[in-house]
Amino acid sequence: PTALVQGATAQIPITVQNIGNELWNAAGANPVNLSYHWYDGAGNAVMWNGTRTALGADVAAGASRAITASVVAPSVPGAFRLNFALVKEGVAWFTQSAPYNVQIASVTTSATYAVAAPPTTIPAGGNAQIAVALTNTGNQAWNITGANPVNLSLHWYDAQGATVLWDGPRTPLGAIVEPGASRTVTATVTAPPQPGSYLLRFALVKEGVTWFAPSNPLPINALAGFVATMTPPTLPAFIAGGTYDVPVVLKNSGAAISDTMRIAFCALPVSPPSKLGNP
Repeated sequence: PTALVQGATAQIPITVQNIGNELWNAAGANPVNLSYHWYDGAGNAVMWNGTRTALGADVAAGASRAITASVVAPSVPGAFRLNFALVKEGVAWFTQSAPYNVQIASVTTSATYAVAAPPTTIPAGGNAQIAVALTNTGNQAWNITGANPVNLSLHWYDAQGATVLWDGPRTPLGAIVEPGASRTVTATVTAPPQPGSYLLRFALVKEGVTWFAPSNPLPINALAGFVATMTPPTLPAFIAGGTYDVPVVLKNSGAAISDTMRIAFCALPVSPPSKLGNP
């Protein structure tokens, strides 16, 4: 490889040939394994005892064997040199391979978020199912198991941008997402319990390590349960004691469904004009 991410593990196919006159034993007290050495740009060894890869079978003199080496990159970015080397455990190292120049890149954790049909309202304290399309724009895979899996979370802010909820509930990704790949997951989003205007941002999190940059804010109105608005009606001239039909337009502006809505009128008495007369 010509480039790896710091601390990443790469699987590298390699063919080794026994040009000596002894069998390479794959088992026993002193087996022969494949390893590697890392050197920095100045030629200093920064990792000598690389991870071992077993041959999987004995290799006779003059024979070859194709194996896949598991190579762990250096933990810091920069220019390095990789040399493979066989080792007869407890006895001696073989001559190293030709060097391979490898650029080690810094880890980047970045993503894009796309919500095709974001809701504009959610009942206060209620839930909504929101599909979020995620794309891995970083340089390492998003793992879903182990000590530090990557999950989808969210942040809530009020209309002024103050944080209402930072550590939102987690939604598992369900599968590893490689760099450049995309995956859509459905998050269960619970609105803040108090009615009002809010901003919702989705954010991936590598548990115990770091938060990713969040999505663009989605404006959400958390609705109260029972709210009604009425268009002011046009009233006829009333006669005392009369009964009238008055058309009224009502709108359910709340989050709850009501089939028992009633309208109450309150008639306020108006004092008659005072009569002026001679004393």
